[in-house]
Amino acid sequence: MSASRERGTVDKNGVYTPPKSAISTLGSVSKNKLEQVVEPDGEADSGGAGAGAAASSTPKTLDAATPPAVAGSVLPAGTPRERYQYAFGLMSQARYDEAEAALKEFIGAHGTDPLVGNARYWLGETYYVRNNYMDAAQTFFQAYKTAPDGSKAPDSLLKLGMAMASLDKPEEACATFGKLRKEYTDLKPSIEKALNRETKRLKCQ
Repeated sequence: MSASRERGTVDKNGVYTPPKSAISTLGSVSKNKLEQVVEPDGEADSGGAGAGAAASSTPKTLDAATPPAVAGSVLPAGTPRERYQYAFGLMSQARYDEAEAALKEFIGAHGTDPLVGNARYWLGETYYVRNNYMDAAQTFFQAYKTAPDGSKAPDSLLKLGMAMASLDKPEEACATFGKLRKEYTDLKPSIEKALNRETKRLKCQ
């Protein structure tokens, strides 16, 4: 990793803030309209179902010398939680291309693990911080759709709206924010603050 690359930060609530250089404009509609906007026709969900339970411990420091599980694998051998933490470590070190590959592999290999919901959310973040807002929107929507009761579902809707705003779709963004506020009445303060900021910025009704 280049010494000059900025890293994002993760607060105590698990909300990721990208480095300043990656922050762009921020920003949902009815479920049917969202599907028309962000779901490619016929594309299968590679991760399977899984609740978005949050990781209960701080991710391990990435050990670059850890051997992969098998030839061609990005993730090292280990338990699902250890492999998730490895992928998350790449994300927290701003190694977004590698984090994308690791999170995709985790979702494909551990489709029923409770951490898959978290993995989908962070996969969306790898796209968002690199300004790939369409892939980010698709991934955040899948994270919400496959685990609406998961711990990362509100975060996923928030970032879906932010991605839609960045795609110059303010109507869809405002509808997403409305859906977030309607479906989740006990939001974390960090999400509530971001939601208020974005709805005000977009002049959502």
